[in-house]
Amino acid sequence: MKTKKILFLCALTVSTMLSATTITVTNNASSGDGSFLAATVSAVDGDAINFNFDGTEISLTDVIAMKSITINGLNAFNNKKMILKQATVTKNYFTLATGITVSLQNLVFDGLSTAASIAITAVNGSTLNIQNCVFKNINSGLNNGAVARIQGVANINNTLFENNICAGSYGGGALCIYNAADVTIDKCSFTGNISNINGANKTGGGAIVARGTVTTGPCNVKITNSTFANNKSQMAGGAILAGVISSSDCVVNVTAVNCSFTGNQGDGAVSAFTTVKGKANVYLVNSIVVNNVNAAADSYSDILETKGTDAATVAMVEPHNIIYSVAPTIVTTDRNCVQVADPSTANIFNALETFATDKKRPVLSTSNGQTVAMISSTSIAKTAGVVALSPYTIPTVDQLSETRPATPAIGAVEFKDLGTGFSNLKNEDKIQLISKGREISFSGLSENSEVRIYGLTGNLLLKSVVRNNQTISLQDSRENLVLLKIGSQRFKLLLK
Repeated sequence: MKTKKILFLCALTVSTMLSATTITVTNNASSGDGSFLAATVSAVDGDAINFNFDGTEISLTDVIAMKSITINGLNAFNNKKMILKQATVTKNYFTLATGITVSLQNLVFDGLSTAASIAITAVNGSTLNIQNCVFKNINSGLNNGAVARIQGVANINNTLFENNICAGSYGGGALCIYNAADVTIDKCSFTGNISNINGANKTGGGAIVARGTVTTGPCNVKITNSTFANNKSQMAGGAILAGVISSSDCVVNVTAVNCSFTGNQGDGAVSAFTTVKGKANVYLVNSIVVNNVNAAADSYSDILETKGTDAATVAMVEPHNIIYSVAPTIVTTDRNCVQVADPSTANIFNALETFATDKKRPVLSTSNGQTVAMISSTSIAKTAGVVALSPYTIPTVDQLSETRPATPAIGAVEFKDLGTGFSNLKNEDKIQLISKGREISFSGLSENSEVRIYGLTGNLLLKSVVRNNQTISLQDSRENLVLLKIGSQRFKLLLK
């Protein structure tokens, strides 16, 4: 009898595997045959959805309840990531119920067309996997976490979170993580996200808020090789707020290894906060936390611990091998930390710019789709990290997937020469710019060369090293007229 039962289960498993299919979206219609909506309706658990049609954008008209499927947004027709927009105000994009596992790849979620919507809600017991996506311009109104509200398991890799905004009672300009969530983030960039004040609520976390809300288990967030730059909270946590706003013994743990927090605005770029009871624990390893300002934008503020009223409560930021400037209460004894007296003159980053009237922050660079704050060739962050520290795992590559040396740098990236300037290219008179839509390439390059692309106001949109005939996509840029420099050559280009 036992043998028959095992054979039946094996046959059932094989049958399920064989029944999984790939469904192809063939148009950008809101419904009907070949549409994305039709694909999600007909899909069953284990299926995959991909795209193959002449187009770049799909508008949703309602929230889609996800099944356990994979969605790969790389359009086979043009090799571009599909852009998803929500056309209906207050409607979210996707929702994940308990027991659902979704994998999202190569998608752009653009909220420019509407407001008061959240891209993804993932409840307790769900699993959300995100790879190589972009979330930008999403405004969740008075809801928490413009990009995602996560209560279950999530694995997020190689993804950009840019210019998202919320004013919810918890906060989280990009991500709101709570309940007994277990979230892993690697090689991601969070830039320009905002958490606004919501009445008297203890809100915050310009990029991420992680909140301990249950006593049945901790809320855990682990982050590696990621950049948090130019985010803003009108209260605590310009980049990240780890908080317990409760009279119960809830716990939240945030660990950031080889990350860079810079140019953020809020009371503490990284903040641990409790009101009464509970434990808010933040562990920083091999990380840069500098050139951040407070919520009033009148002084530097990097790390902040705010402890609640109960004697047993904990609001702790534990640093190991970090670079920082202002952190009034953290304990750094025997932890190999470097405190800089003046972030505006410290030799850390490749280049600085002015913000908050008279403060300094690094100029951001874009390389291989990642937005990062590059360190200088003589930075105090070089070879200042630790290669092993229990119980943490130190990454062997950086955010740009460059191999880390035996003694790694502090921060998300190792030093990398993105180009030596504009005067050393051979046969520059043979360089030609080729454009097709919002994609460009250069022919006539005899060697790998640096290209810089600027907006009309002089803002750096992209700096990258390119090879001959390599295609660069500008589909995520809102600029229509750009200036390009490669070698001593300069080009002006109207993007279509």
